[in-house]
Amino acid sequence: MSNTKDQGPLFFIKQPFSRNPANYHMQEIYRSKLEAEPAMEENIRADENKKNVPHAKMEKDSNGMGTEIKEAASSIPVENNRSSFNRVKPFKEMTVKERLEYLINFPKVLPPVPCVFNIDDEKHLGYLISYEDNQITIEYHNKTQRTFPVDDITNVIMIGIKR
Repeated sequence: MSNTKDQGPLFFIKQPFSRNPANYHMQEIYRSKLEAEPAMEENIRADENKKNVPHAKMEKDSNGMGTEIKEAASSIPVENNRSSFNRVKPFKEMTVKERLEYLINFPKVLPPVPCVFNIDDEKHLGYLISYEDNQITIEYHNKTQRTFPVDDITNVIMIGIKR
C-alpha cells in the first residue's frame, strides 16, 4: 500500500453547462392513440344499459305493459365516441360508383389524379371533371371533354399523381 495521494487531472478545461440541447428543432410534444378505446366504449354502453334498466322497470310497473318499454329502450340512440378521422377503404376494394365519388371529392389542395376509365371495352385516359345524374365528364390530356353514362363504365383505375 502506498502512502501517496492520487492527484487530480493535470490539465482542466472548463466547459459551459447548458441545459438546453444544441439542436433546437427537436420534437417536444407527441401524441399516441390508445388501444384501449374500444374496450372503454363497451364499458360505457354497458353502464348506459344498466342505467336504463331501472328506469324501464319503473315504467313497466306504472303502465303495466312491457312491450312499449322495450320499444322505448331500443329507440334510444347510442352515441359513438369515435375519432373524427374515418378510415377509407382501399381504392381497389371500392365499387365503380364509390370510386367515382372518391375521385369527385378528392382534396382540392392536391392536383387531379389521372385515371383510366374502361368504358364499353375502350380505355379512356383522363381526369374526372364532373359526376352528376348518372353522367360523368372526362377531360383528356389535350383539354377535350366527353360525357359518358355511369352504367357503361366497367372499371376505373387510378394512375397516380404526376410530380
